[in-house]
Amino acid sequence: MKKIIGVLFVIIILLSTICFATEQKIPQPRTVETPQEEINQDETSEIPQVTDEEPENYDDLIDLISATNYDLDIIEDDVYEMKENVIINEDVDGNVHAMGRKVRIEDAIIYGNVFVMAQEIEIVDCEISGTIYAMGEKIFFSGNTNDICAMGRRVSFEEESVVSRNANVVAKDLTIRGNIERNLNASIEQINIMDTAVIEGNLNYFSNSKGTISENAEIEDIHFMKIHEEPEQEKEITDYVLEVVTVALKTSIIAFFILSLTNKFKLMKRGNLILDLLKSTGKGMIAFVLTPAIAILLMLSIIGTALGVSLLAIYGVLLYVATAIVAIEIAYRIASNKEQISNVKVVGIAILISIILWAVKFIPVVNGWIQFILILIGLGILSNVIFQKIKEETNNGEINEN
Repeated sequence: MKKIIGVLFVIIILLSTICFATEQKIPQPRTVETPQEEINQDETSEIPQVTDEEPENYDDLIDLISATNYDLDIIEDDVYEMKENVIINEDVDGNVHAMGRKVRIEDAIIYGNVFVMAQEIEIVDCEISGTIYAMGEKIFFSGNTNDICAMGRRVSFEEESVVSRNANVVAKDLTIRGNIERNLNASIEQINIMDTAVIEGNLNYFSNSKGTISENAEIEDIHFMKIHEEPEQEKEITDYVLEVVTVALKTSIIAFFILSLTNKFKLMKRGNLILDLLKSTGKGMIAFVLTPAIAILLMLSIIGTALGVSLLAIYGVLLYVATAIVAIEIAYRIASNKEQISNVKVVGIAILISIILWAVKFIPVVNGWIQFILILIGLGILSNVIFQKIKEETNNGEINEN
């Protein structure tokens, strides 16, 4: 129940960020002093004069940046970094995408959103005009941003941190020392609101118990929603029943789709069961490794991003249905020994086999390996069907040309 509430909570806060977004606050530029003697008199007349007045619009801000950061370099494009240790300390006029074991973004102005996934995430002394989307085990934030959506084991907003709008957090342990100018929405196990914390809107949080909130913290209002845990034994029985029903429904839907809407599965060449399963395991291993690699290469290219994302989505679906495909293949072989093959009979046998394969998870030590091998076999069977279809279309095309 807690996981379901957490997932729904994440979806709600993400939608609320999109639906109720207002004009973004643009971070103030940093001042870099330029020696006056290096600027010619002719150039001086073209540079906007710096005043103490607040810029009225984005164009004024750009002019102000040109005047105060005359020799300052800025990356005028989206940034993509993926390695073990990522450090970003340059200004970026675009979005930042970072992934690694440890990611640190420091002393930078980012005119866009930040998407980061790592074991350890540190965002220090940064001004971010968009939203931070962070997922990691440890997340440390000490900077300025409009919105932040964070999911991690330990999340900390330091005293220097300022969130101009909403902070949305899912974490085991959340610590707040900084300033949040609207609402803090959190689903957590433990929350600590320290003396220096300022939440100008509401503190809305889901948890098993009330958090530790300092009396000196400034909070407009607090809304605590307790998560009621079900008795462990009753919860396990309910979960198992739901899992069995889910497995049966998934297998029946996939089986009816394959058997009713395509003949490629029925017409697939079949020989010795053991040899066919071994061949399928090898082909599945190739598909398991190459498919995500090709998708990532496509995503890194400019013209293939959409295709790469689509390929990853299809890959995820195939992994999800792979075990059911193995059950359907075995069921079809069993049913084909009879004089007449009935789709209903194949589906019934496939459901029974799927439940047996699901029960493998209770075998200690080797259960993970068995599940992995079943996924490889399923991917191999699907690869056979796909390549058989491609081969037939190629042959038909050659015949039509002749």
